[in-house]
Amino acid sequence: MSQWTHVAGLIRLDSMESVVKLPIKEKAGKMQEAIKKALGNTCDFESSLEETQACNVPQGSEGSLQYRVYRNSDEDEHALSWGYIAIYGDLRDFGKEDESEIVDWFQKSLERLNKPEGNKEPEEMSNYEKAEYILSVFMIREAILAVRVEFSHRTLLIWNDEQKKVDSIRRRNKEA
Repeated sequence: MSQWTHVAGLIRLDSMESVVKLPIKEKAGKMQEAIKKALGNTCDFESSLEETQACNVPQGSEGSLQYRVYRNSDEDEHALSWGYIAIYGDLRDFGKEDESEIVDWFQKSLERLNKPEGNKEPEEMSNYEKAEYILSVFMIREAILAVRVEFSHRTLLIWNDEQKKVDSIRRRNKEA
């Protein structure tokens, strides 16, 4: 009998993109790249061997967690909320002993969205590098991920914006 772990979550993305003077499509493309770099590569049961080997998102025997990025508007508006990331998945043969992998991935993804890896200090950057950096940095006030390990427990992961870390709440499932 297989054990499944079910996951659903949301990350709200706030951005300072309006201060960057680049064409809207170029800005959106750079922001999408930054998000993929922060969250990683996904795969599913139909993925090629190459795609599966490149997958660096928590995965079960039939594929990984998935995520979709949604922009609030395609216009160059001055709203702070840029959009959100929906996270979901059903991981087969992924149990309670594997749950820490999801917690670690969520924590590191949020950290990379807040402060991307591999950048110089802003005072050492050219104007173009500063623009690219601003487009790859997101403010995260709210992020939540619900993880339900069948026959075991539920865990709610909540981003603590002040401490820049993920807090968790665990609750036993009634069927366990």
